[in-house]
Amino acid sequence: MRSSLLWTLAAAASAEVVRLGYFGEAQPFQVACARGWFDFSDVEVACLPQASGGYVVAKLDEGDLEVALLGSTPAAFAVARGVDITNFYVAHEKGSSQGLLVRPEIQSPPDLDGRTFGTPFGSTAHYHMMYIQTLFPDVRFDIIDLNGLNPLDLYDAGTIDGAFVWGGWIDGLVQRNATMLFPARGGARIKFHGTFMARSDGWTPSTRVHRHQERERERE
Repeated sequence: MRSSLLWTLAAAASAEVVRLGYFGEAQPFQVACARGWFDFSDVEVACLPQASGGYVVAKLDEGDLEVALLGSTPAAFAVARGVDITNFYVAHEKGSSQGLLVRPEIQSPPDLDGRTFGTPFGSTAHYHMMYIQTLFPDVRFDIIDLNGLNPLDLYDAGTIDGAFVWGGWIDGLVQRNATMLFPARGGARIKFHGTFMARSDGWTPSTRVHRHQERERERE
């Protein structure tokens, strides 16, 4: 399957740069980004780190990205809003690569009561926080939007008591003795995935693969 993703991305451009948005979670394809394995003679794939799924959906819609790795929630929001994108590759199933990291004294759901937590609104992590609220309706806590903010600074300042985040933010919170109370795989009965979405207005990967194959045959 990894070779399939390599071929799809490599064949997706015609003497143009393909802008691929991704997030801070460690993924195998990032090795290909770093080593230029997606790049061919007539292809350049620019792998661009992104802040959250909500921003990425807007960039796909406006043409600022051609491909992006999206969580289940922003991908669903995008389709519901009529963003013309196509799912062409499921990268992973969410496990503990993101989760709710909390202060050490918060050891169970009732301890969330009266606290404040952060998460990037519009992300799969945001959906998880709202789902936690539905699981424990008698536990009241506030959620603030982390888009454009540094959760480590807010945690250090006492503004938040934890955050549902991913990637390097998890490492930073763990270094501050925060613990993961809810991993992404826990609680929900449905599974969350990271999936590659591509713009559909002439950028459908299968179409570009076909064009790439035609060019290769012409060179023979």
